[in-house]
Amino acid sequence: MRPAGATALAILLGLVAPLAVGSFTWQQRSALAVLLFAAAWASGGLALRASGRRELVLLVASFVALVVTLPLAGTSEAAARAAAERRAGERLVALNEEQRALPHLEAAGANQEAAALHLELAEADVAGGLSADAYADAGAHLDRALALAPSPKAEQLSEAVKAVRFADIIWNQYDWPRTIGELKKAEALRPDLPGLKEKLAAAEASARLAGG
Repeated sequence: MRPAGATALAILLGLVAPLAVGSFTWQQRSALAVLLFAAAWASGGLALRASGRRELVLLVASFVALVVTLPLAGTSEAAARAAAERRAGERLVALNEEQRALPHLEAAGANQEAAALHLELAEADVAGGLSADAYADAGAHLDRALALAPSPKAEQLSEAVKAVRFADIIWNQYDWPRTIGELKKAEALRPDLPGLKEKLAAAEASARLAGG
């Protein structure tokens, strides 16, 4: 088979045919086309030879098929890349690399999974106690979780974290009624937050001293 015929078959089979099977990236289909072209070239001496006109028709038909399937190719490309990103994210989660997994899950459009992972990381942040840095990190995770896939649990923890963080801001202003109010708000939302009851008790003690 002449180079033109081999090229046409490579385009038709390597770039177009896989779209009927599943989702493949452009690189994957291009690699298959190159392999088919190399195979056709190597076996050219044994292949049935076509006339120049038939080769031209085959080449034109192959390019037409390629152009016609461009929308499908774009969809296939997006689906294949999303699947690859999801697999990468799931592998990292299995390795306890949640932070590294998040960009992959979000790139894959796995919003529910990514939101659940953000919530899990926020829960881990607040489990260590009332650390300002940990609560800031938890707040960022919760904002992202709510943007991806809102849930009552994430909203509840988000409001509690905001209340604790605001209480920290006004603590040094000695505005004890507002400080206590924010801490009680957090307690009503998430009474299980480590260190919260102790912080509330300290604020109430400070309020009594200030009143005395």
